[in-house]
Formats: sequence, structure tokens, C-alpha cells
Amino acid sequence: MNKIYFFSILTIVSLAACSTAKVRILPGENVNKVVSTDYEKDDAEEAAIKEATEYCKEQHKRVAFVNQGNKSQYTGSMDESTRNNVRKASKAAMILSGPVGVGTDSGAAGGILGGAGIVGHEMTNDRDYKAEWDFKCI
Repeated sequence: MNKIYFFSILTIVSLAACSTAKVRILPGENVNKVVSTDYEKDDAEEAAIKEATEYCKEQHKRVAFVNQGNKSQYTGSMDESTRNNVRKASKAAMILSGPVGVGTDSGAAGGILGGAGIVGHEMTNDRDYKAEWDFKCI
């Protein structure tokens, strides 16, 4: 495998592992709320849980999620199913096109595929998932 190609894929994977969520804690009198937004539903939920856990840990307490009020929702302007399909296809197109600036002698097909992948990525590059969870520190 070409070293440049390998390191490009490694870079993409490592960047994808970074948290991209925006999280806010809204302290309350009896019940707190954590609100998280991210590009993927699971990531928004994971970030909300992590932040609430850390918030309680700072008070030397444990987090207890209150079932009522816990919700995750899609808030994007595009149909959710369409958005997910475009997002998956754009990731595949960017990977299949190869790293930018490498293999330029392979013809225009890689550039076109990569361009389509970038356009699809930009169309779906909003924090469209919101997780809101109520919790207490006990």
C-alpha cells in the first residue's frame, strides 16, 4: 500500500475519532439538563452522558438520569433518511477518490468522485442531532 495513501486514511480516521459535539449544562434547582448537538445521533448522546457525568463528578457525586425529558431528535432541514444516505455516500466517494494531491496521473475520475464526496459532505456537515437529558447528581 502506498505510504501516502495509508497515512491519509490514518489521518481521516483519527480526525473522525475527535469529539465534535457542542454541549451545555443547564443547572437547575432539583434537576439539571444537558443539551448536546453533533453530526451523528450516537455522538450527541454520548457527549451528553459524558458531560453530565463529569459535571456530577466535579461535585464528588454520581449522575442519575431522570427518564422523563430524555430525548434525542433530528433537527436538520433535509429529510433525515436522505441526509444519512448522502452522508454515507459522500464518505465513500472521498475514500474511493484517494487522498488529495496523490495519484493525479490516474485521470479525472478520482477528482470527480472526490469532488462529489466533498459536496455531499458539505451538504450534511451540520450538527443536526440534538440530545436533551435531565439528570441529578446524587
